Amino acid sequence: MPPKGQQGPPQPSQEQMQTAMAEMQHMAMALQPSKGDPNAEVTVQQIITACASSPGMLAAIPSQHPSKTETVEDAMKKAGIKLDWIKSKGMKRKNAILLYWKLHRQQKELKKVDDDLDVPTQQHASACLQITMKLMMQTQMLLPAQNWVAASVGIAKASALFANQLWSHDDKEAVEMMSDVLKGEGLRAPKLRLEPKVEPAEMAQGASFDVKVKLHRDHHGYDGPKPPEPADPSGTYEAYWLYVIAVGDKKEDPNTFVGVQPIQCKKLEDKVIETDVKLTAPPKAGTQKLKVVICSTSTIGVHMEEALEFKVTDEVATPAPEDAAAKAVSNLSVSDDGGMDEMGIKLK
Repeated sequence: MPPKGQQGPPQPSQEQMQTAMAEMQHMAMALQPSKGDPNAEVTVQQIITACASSPGMLAAIPSQHPSKTETVEDAMKKAGIKLDWIKSKGMKRKNAILLYWKLHRQQKELKKVDDDLDVPTQQHASACLQITMKLMMQTQMLLPAQNWVAASVGIAKASALFANQLWSHDDKEAVEMMSDVLKGEGLRAPKLRLEPKVEPAEMAQGASFDVKVKLHRDHHGYDGPKPPEPADPSGTYEAYWLYVIAVGDKKEDPNTFVGVQPIQCKKLEDKVIETDVKLTAPPKAGTQKLKVVICSTSTIGVHMEEALEFKVTDEVATPAPEDAAAKAVSNLSVSDDGGMDEMGIKLK
């Protein structure tokens, strides 16, 4: 309760909450896994299509806004950028084109067009980007809770692209641009190695076990007499998402999260960051498969996967009291600040 005479933080109105719920329902419907192939990759094009047609974006940008999307559409086509994946029409199409433009506009052959772009089109593109970034922040909280693995990983990877307005995680030009951004902040580009391990490698049904993760920072250290000040108020220089995923037996069996948690670096000198994910063996004997994934929502080019296996015997363990914190289904550790505020963006 705030001190007497002071007001607490403003609470979202019922209308704002309803708007946020409608946005999340839209994103969930657009990105939900298919029954036939629930683990299919969710691409940045699918995510752009979902965001471009969201109720909030369509409400914020009126159809009569005088943007000239044909200018950027023609420029991208001349640069060999494929746009045939955009099937929508009207404002949904315009929004999708401008979001894709925001990712590609820093390419050398497009910079002149970007510099000369008219103000209404710039405003339209910037509004699309702002709304999309907010949508993805909120969706990052929703999808892991739904246990939608492919969509969660897709949103994380797309977030890094939009945060830096870059078009690829592995294109040489884009990676060099990312390195230049980090260098300007006094940081080195990440060079990471992922080393996960299951301990013990064999266990009884219902027994506790650990997935021990070592993230090697081969880029450790800093250039200069002292480390730069971290941009994050918490003192974090680097932050990554760690996903531990139970792999389905068949193509139609959805993969599921058994652990989702952040990994942070607060000392640039650290060579290795270690963390444990505590789990409980399933009530099923046989070889079980896991996948450990590291990715970033703020730096492009950071995505690593390692496969793990462990054996569950026919024996059944008696849980000890200290094992109560271990979780068989999920060890989600996600922040709850997805936000219920309105988009706050409106074009005239």
